Amino acid sequence: MAHLVARCERFIPCAPTRVFPVIADVHSGQRMLLTEHFRDYQVHRSKNGSTLLSWVLHVGTHRRQYRMAIERVVPGKLLVERDTLSSFTLIWDVTAEEEGCRVVLESQWDQRSRGVPALFERIFAPRSLQRIYEAMLYRLEGVASSDQVVLGPAVDVPETEGQQVGPH
Repeated sequence: MAHLVARCERFIPCAPTRVFPVIADVHSGQRMLLTEHFRDYQVHRSKNGSTLLSWVLHVGTHRRQYRMAIERVVPGKLLVERDTLSSFTLIWDVTAEEEGCRVVLESQWDQRSRGVPALFERIFAPRSLQRIYEAMLYRLEGVASSDQVVLGPAVDVPETEGQQVGPH
């Protein structure tokens, strides 16, 4: 089984204190970053009170539902979301730099398909996701730079840096 990765990064000329709250605001901040590939984006609470995000990703003729649990939060730095239906993990990493910050958006997953479908997944899925992530990071820069955006409540951020959130 192959381990696949799609990764994109962008320098954003805003402080991490302007960028991370957009990412952590799963109610409206992340919604502003989504491209037309995302449908039916919803925020839920699990039975144990953790935050769950769900959407259907449309890429070409491919459709796939995701149900992401917030797995780890390092306030101002890192947000990790893990699909409860597969091994798919989405990682938002914000690093302070001079004059702004660098944001890395990366997904990782273990390939389940075999044969010809597996070959197509290895070739096209990371590239397709990378293009989507480029658009999302471009939108993130616009949202973080805007003085007119009012963000809602952030995801449940633990008080202790690096504390695990949700199911492990």
